[in-house]
Amino acid sequence: MLGQQGVKGTPATPDIAIPYLDDGFSTNQQGQGLKAGGDNEYLKENMKMEHREAFSFSVNARPDIVTYLNTYMLGTDTISGTADPYTHTITRNERNWLTMERELSATAVQRLVDCKFENMTITGEAGQPLKINIDGNALTATMRTTAQTPSYDTEKPFMFYDGASRFKIDTTNSSLIRGFEIKVNVNSGGGLRDDRFEILDLPDFNYSVSCSLDIYTSDLTRFKKVNYDTSTTPQADFSTGAFEIDCQYVLTSTRQFKITIPNLDWQSIGGVALNPGGATMIESIAGVAVKLDTTELMTMVCKNSINEDGIQDNDLLFIADSDGQTITGVY
Repeated sequence: MLGQQGVKGTPATPDIAIPYLDDGFSTNQQGQGLKAGGDNEYLKENMKMEHREAFSFSVNARPDIVTYLNTYMLGTDTISGTADPYTHTITRNERNWLTMERELSATAVQRLVDCKFENMTITGEAGQPLKINIDGNALTATMRTTAQTPSYDTEKPFMFYDGASRFKIDTTNSSLIRGFEIKVNVNSGGGLRDDRFEILDLPDFNYSVSCSLDIYTSDLTRFKKVNYDTSTTPQADFSTGAFEIDCQYVLTSTRQFKITIPNLDWQSIGGVALNPGGATMIESIAGVAVKLDTTELMTMVCKNSINEDGIQDNDLLFIADSDGQTITGVY
């Protein structure tokens, strides 16, 4: 369960269900053993030094889900349109406080309050649905005794082929991409500690975006560009470029998931190797987003039937079992 809080410290109540692929809540408690004269070989004191709550989950990228998750990760959702489909433009701002819940049984619900997403990974692989993996931290945890009634998103996930003809490398369409991975990180530096063992806050310290692509090798142009910036010898600066995916349902453009990374430094390329067996060669390139002037590191555009701002309307998500059922005593 995942809910947008109005303010820090005030839990939200989830009411929308989504099927997850996997999930995990974890409580990490660290201690320090204290020994003094006369203790001999025995540990007689173990002092609690840290208590930390964390979570992770992954989902297929469906039209509503991607809007909520990316808004909660990046911070701002600007909506436009007067009828379905509504367009959401998602950009960077301070992350949102969230409430997360996991139903262990009908009367035992694990609740994390004051959560923030820290890492988001968006992956696409030829022939497969796009997937989103999230992990983050929380300030407090508790247990509830009442489970929520699930309501599921029925729209199909975006498939890799929904955007394959519109993938762009360095602003040029490419049909050679076999897979991609986009990583977004908003780092809290481990959080701000109190004078005991708890975490008081999760500030936004660092924001970074990177991506990697697997591409059929057609010639050595990209190999030379990444390694030598189109020259034949090492250069002082990285080769620059961009990356964009634009997934839309094959038969309609009323559902969209578009990611634009306008300024990339291409840092590495690998996988280009001679193969005496005659197999098609695939090269893997990786780059990091850089901030130029007022341009966003990354912008997302989503189209769906949601006619309210993903932040202000306080709509919530419920993480349910991957077969579409609520969890009942499986943890």
